[in-house]
Amino acid sequence: MPWIISLNNIFARFQTGDVGRKTHPEQPEEQPLVFNSSGTVGEPPTPETSNDNILQRPIFWKVVVWASFWGVFLKCGFGAVYFVLSVSVILYLTMRSGSRRPNEPSAYSVFNPNCERIDGTFTAEQFERELRFGPAAVN
Repeated sequence: MPWIISLNNIFARFQTGDVGRKTHPEQPEEQPLVFNSSGTVGEPPTPETSNDNILQRPIFWKVVVWASFWGVFLKCGFGAVYFVLSVSVILYLTMRSGSRRPNEPSAYSVFNPNCERIDGTFTAEQFERELRFGPAAVN
């Protein structure tokens, strides 16, 4: 049962906040870049302010409650119905209902001034260049 020992090790690392950290002391630990709301680089969060314990994160408990209810509905024979309805509700709740902010480009280029495209738009011209010259031809 070595997998039980490894699971216990993983849970212990989650509780102590050692997840994702380097285990070799001779290698210096890299500090991640943290961007403030103004777009400037700030200081990484201190251990006192960061929430490293997974059991204290609300998303963890939401997933646990959702999975528990799914198990109940599976026992009743309505697991697929629960899954489809919950995915539909999640999609509805995560859609942005407000209008665009001023000067924010639309995903549809025809609604932008001068029909400007947003970054990452896959165009017919780009597709044709890739077919003729290979994927390295894309700027």
